[in-house]
Amino acid sequence: STVSQAYMFHQCLTNRERRAFITAADQGTTNNIFLMAKSMLEHLPRAPTGPRGGMPGGLTPEQSEEWRKNEDMGLNSRFDVACAASVKSARGFELHYFHGSEVAFWDDAEKFMLGLMPTFSETPETLIVLESTANGAGGYFHDKFWRHWKGHGSRREKSAFEDDDE
Repeated sequence: STVSQAYMFHQCLTNRERRAFITAADQGTTNNIFLMAKSMLEHLPRAPTGPRGGMPGGLTPEQSEEWRKNEDMGLNSRFDVACAASVKSARGFELHYFHGSEVAFWDDAEKFMLGLMPTFSETPETLIVLESTANGAGGYFHDKFWRHWKGHGSRREKSAFEDDDE
């Protein structure tokens, strides 16, 4: 989780028009992920602001579950953190980075991901990370993991994000 947060946070702080969306199984995990991002922001070296002035320090948390865009640099990038159970809709925006934490513990991961799939950007730098600790056999995360693990190699199943010529 920490590496995913660091990468996505950095991408949103240094690139224009990027959106990261992080969601976790429960409020406690969501708060921990938010605190990771908050700690990263608080420990950034302060640099002069401007188009090429380094890491901006102008982000502020609007509430405990959400980080909004950086207005100072005009990057129009967002870093949002939310509890999976509280997300009513993930439609209507483009995601460049997605981190699903503890997916095996989500109430209805398949329905959630089905609604989220159309929002993923088709740009090459799009990153989707689904991770979880074990939660028994069966379910969305278990099935996805084993389908891709067993297919690893020459007859590996392609994901929806791979080109046919790969």
